[in-house]
Amino acid sequence: MSAQSCLRVGSPKPKPRRLHPQPPAERDTNEQLILKLLSQLSSVAVDELAEYICKKEQAGQNGFPADFKTLPDGRPCPATVAKKPQNKTKNFSAEIIAYDHSRVVLEALKNDPHSDYINACYIDGILEKDKYIATQGPTSSTVGDFWRMVWQLKVDKIIMLTNLTEGGEVKCHQYWPDTGFATYLNIAVNVIKEDVFPDYKVRDFQIAQVFSEDKNRVVKQFHFTAWPDLQPPEDPSNLLHFVRKVNAKRNNGGTIVHCSNGVGRTGTYIALDSMLDQMQKERRVDVLGFIYRMRQKRTKMVQTPAQYRFIFDALLAASNADDALN
Repeated sequence: MSAQSCLRVGSPKPKPRRLHPQPPAERDTNEQLILKLLSQLSSVAVDELAEYICKKEQAGQNGFPADFKTLPDGRPCPATVAKKPQNKTKNFSAEIIAYDHSRVVLEALKNDPHSDYINACYIDGILEKDKYIATQGPTSSTVGDFWRMVWQLKVDKIIMLTNLTEGGEVKCHQYWPDTGFATYLNIAVNVIKEDVFPDYKVRDFQIAQVFSEDKNRVVKQFHFTAWPDLQPPEDPSNLLHFVRKVNAKRNNGGTIVHCSNGVGRTGTYIALDSMLDQMQKERRVDVLGFIYRMRQKRTKMVQTPAQYRFIFDALLAASNADDALN
């Protein structure tokens, strides 16, 4: 079996209001061996990270670029629901769609059996299963589905990594009102606060389900505005500061991470956040192995070699900052 074939994992722990197609319970032994071998080869102690980066740089095309090419590309897992004619227009890109086994399944609307699809996938953290929900930026036709997902999964933190327009192209539909409130399908959204910083904005939304007796909820959105599409941020310290800001707000509900297509900046952010967690817990990082596992849940997570390399630069900067504080 190819290293790019789909990982089959056991049943995840239950979550509130969650519908999730389950893969077979048995594990693919070949894939597990590949992952174990990959982790042995790519895991790096934090104290050796600077030396590791230096050696990869000296190797040129046989260093970071060659490692990036070993990641599974394309679609290693079935995505039959995403490719249905009724769902094709719900995808920002025809190349990036949600796998059957890892997709978020919405509660279908009455008289619309195809309304259970949204281009969103569950992504594991280092220790926590389904820690993140990776999704594309809402389009004008999917913004209602986006808020249905927020409500159904009791999301209370949204991490937005794209601007609404970039290079004259629309990258994400504005899914909140400028002032006051707006209703998206059956979810009313009210902007109650906005704080603006040089590289990011923090907004507080109060949301409610129309004609429901459930209490209103508050959702906090962290919007990083200084990250060019298909590229890494210019300065790792700016993104690291943003990550710390995001993590300072503890949440009990789900966490959505999105950019425009939901794989490049989204995958890079999730990988960095997870590696910072691994760095703290284990004093080691396994960037390549983690991205490999992410790509079993969603295609093309961490989209470019530059984004892949940036993760190491950011981890080294974080490590140096930690050493300076000690």
